[in-house]
Amino acid sequence: MLVIADSSPLVYLSRVGVLDLLATAFGEVVVPATVWAEVVDARPDAPGVSALRSATWLRVDRRGLPSTDLGLDPGETAAILLAEALHADLLLIDERAGRALAEERGLVVRGTLGVLVHARQHGALPALRPVLEVSRPGSFAQLNPTEFYQFVSRPIGFRGSDLAGRPPGHWSRHVGYP
Repeated sequence: MLVIADSSPLVYLSRVGVLDLLATAFGEVVVPATVWAEVVDARPDAPGVSALRSATWLRVDRRGLPSTDLGLDPGETAAILLAEALHADLLLIDERAGRALAEERGLVVRGTLGVLVHARQHGALPALRPVLEVSRPGSFAQLNPTEFYQFVSRPIGFRGSDLAGRPPGHWSRHVGYP
């Protein structure tokens, strides 16, 4: 599976100490050089950067990409263009505008929450709650369980039939909520 990553999933997962979930789920993850520069080179002492630098399963792709203006920041643009150029199976991206544009262009996307829920569902993460509780103020961890479900449902591809007839406890056990 060929997976391309934008900056926000790398930053968040490395900051909270679960970056290796990407290796567990996908094996190698490809990062555009522009994203690497934003995440690692521009902030060498930031939390999580040492984990990124030591992740042997992250591959920085330094190929020249077209100078196309997608109306996004340079990292998101590079991630989308690289995913298209390499015919990636999955693009890891959180920003709403970037996700929408990537989907419009035919790319399959997953956000950080989708990665976390996938890891939880497949036993690679014992509980989501501890990971979510260390997030920054104003992020998805501040959502109540109902809001969390609504937020995470679309990014990980839940369908109504996945939860039909099941009480909220069915999905909340993955999150670590009572």
